[in-house]
Amino acid sequence: MVKTSDYEDKFPVGTKVQAVWSEDGEWYDATIEAVTPNGYYVSFDGWGNKEEVDPANVRAIEYNALLEAEKVAEATKQAIKRKIAQAASVDFQSRSLPAKLRITSDDPEDVKAAKRKKIHAFKSKMRLEQLEVAQNKRQNAWQQFQTTKGKTKK
Repeated sequence: MVKTSDYEDKFPVGTKVQAVWSEDGEWYDATIEAVTPNGYYVSFDGWGNKEEVDPANVRAIEYNALLEAEKVAEATKQAIKRKIAQAASVDFQSRSLPAKLRITSDDPEDVKAAKRKKIHAFKSKMRLEQLEVAQNKRQNAWQQFQTTKGKTKK
């Protein structure tokens, strides 16, 4: 006969574990809610289901460093994609001319000439930024194609 205290020491109440769900026989993350004479009463974290589980069907959560690193890398990759998409979506044509560069009728001719030069430089800069964004979009599309090309099944 197995005593409750034999397996109570292994996983105390409140411990995060993995347990087998009786419906499909798969391991899921769970929390020990109580120790029973037949095993553990657990609550499955992702689903909220609760059931009594045999002690043989409860194990400690294994920390997989490689899996965690892959999750972090994927999150970083998604964040970079979002930043690129956000930068590409900025409409450079909608950027208006700064108020200080606008030519007014009461400006002297030398100020008007200086402002025309600055306006020309501003528009050139906007055009170059727009071309750079378009080039980066094409480059990223090509790099994405290159990385996924070898993964398709033949």
